[in-house]
Amino acid sequence: MTRERTKYHPELGDNTGEKNARSLESIMTFLRQEVHSEKMVVSSRTGFAANQATRKKEYAPAPQNETNGDQATAAALTNIQKSKWICETKLIIWDGEPMTHVHAFIAVHRLLQDLTNCSLPFGGNVILLGGDFRHVLPVVWKGSRSLTVASCLKTHNLWSKFIKLNLVKNMRVLKIEKEFSNWLLEVSEGKSGDTVMLPDVCYPTEQSPFKQLYGDLNFSTVMPQELTDRAILTVTNDACILINIRY
Repeated sequence: MTRERTKYHPELGDNTGEKNARSLESIMTFLRQEVHSEKMVVSSRTGFAANQATRKKEYAPAPQNETNGDQATAAALTNIQKSKWICETKLIIWDGEPMTHVHAFIAVHRLLQDLTNCSLPFGGNVILLGGDFRHVLPVVWKGSRSLTVASCLKTHNLWSKFIKLNLVKNMRVLKIEKEFSNWLLEVSEGKSGDTVMLPDVCYPTEQSPFKQLYGDLNFSTVMPQELTDRAILTVTNDACILINIRY
């Protein structure tokens, strides 16, 4: 499969982490034409790329974040017909992997082992993950940075069972915008030290973004509806905490 990927789709290489629904479409088209298989399941935490790349009947919602892998395994897919359908599936595509809690993967891993009576990872089923670790990681309620990182699949030994493939060509960007795209990647990786000066129009009357957005509110009597269209975006949680402490 890797050899055919290189032959027909050379843009799928080993360098960056850009994710695109076209990759899923290419893989599924290849399997239908070359392997003559229609039994594929596409699942996603958000459903965005998965819904774009597959017909509705092939789409299955990703398991929700679980606090206990054993409980998740016991509760998932007990229906015999669905179990048979899963066992006959030739490929399971799981999009949005970085945003999914590791316990969800453990639950599916153990469930497939039970259904297939096979001790191989995921019961020997072919699992294709998709995602970009530059995106949001699994949300851990009141969790620290270490707990958030620990909730990722990368921290589990299952991660070592996967073959890693990276996209080297951003299919969403025009050639004239390639430089801007590369700059965004450098910013996300902390490689760009350039300072960007925002124009004055961003703060027409007040240099403090907090006062600009919330200066007319009385927080002792404020209603939730008054906050729905106001927000301050921060790069890190530390910056968010600093703003909350300062104001």
